[in-house]
Amino acid sequence: MGLDRLMDPKDTRGRNTELALMQKVEQENTNRVKWGYIWALLAALMWGLGYVALTTIWSITPFKEMTIFPEGVAGFFLAALIMTSALSIVYAVVLTFYWGVGTGKIKEVKRNVTNVRISKWYLLAAAVGGPIAIFGGNLALGYIGSTFAASAALMTAVFGAIIARLWYGENISRKGWIGIGLIIAGGLLIWNPINMYNEIMNPAASESVWIGYLGGLISGFGWGLEGAIAGRIQDLTDADAGVNTRLIAEGLLWILIFWPVMMLIF
Repeated sequence: MGLDRLMDPKDTRGRNTELALMQKVEQENTNRVKWGYIWALLAALMWGLGYVALTTIWSITPFKEMTIFPEGVAGFFLAALIMTSALSIVYAVVLTFYWGVGTGKIKEVKRNVTNVRISKWYLLAAAVGGPIAIFGGNLALGYIGSTFAASAALMTAVFGAIIARLWYGENISRKGWIGIGLIIAGGLLIWNPINMYNEIMNPAASESVWIGYLGGLISGFGWGLEGAIAGRIQDLTDADAGVNTRLIAEGLLWILIFWPVMMLIF
């Protein structure tokens, strides 16, 4: 029923209530759209600043010279792994005590951790979010630079939407497909496959420069897969507590599994 019909002078009290309810719903939808765009822009700004900060780490000793790491690709991999694991553990500690305690969601975090039905999905999200996505992003940062690494992460939306569609039938609207097409087109312009090929084949370039491009692809895929996993569990848990749970799971994965494996390999 339209608003014009609801505004009839002969409206009953029930109809006036329905009109007020519809106006409230419309206002709520307007606010959601407005704040959704605002938070999206702020998130993009923070991610961009984060890539700049991560790039700076690569210019600081020992990562700048890697004098304490094995030479060649092995040393580069180890440096990227150390960065990724350190970031994940710091995130887990800081956000758990600062954000979790501040929002009063510690009990909710405990519920997520102890409920296997929930924790298994966060554990899977942690495995692809840090060791795959962030690690790939660090490789792209170190070999290519922050501009490429941040641009490569744009493919997250494409990977995430397609994985969710194939995995559990997530509906993608016509506008969504158009957006995916525009992102792919923009990605091709940013990645510039011809220039990428020439750089990889250039004898004067580093023989391992392809690792940087591969890292960008891995980063986009990892974030997209993590987003699809989050879509599976979003309705079962609180969002704030979910972020804490995912970061705690990743920190434990690094300490209990990936660090021992790194020690054996390197």
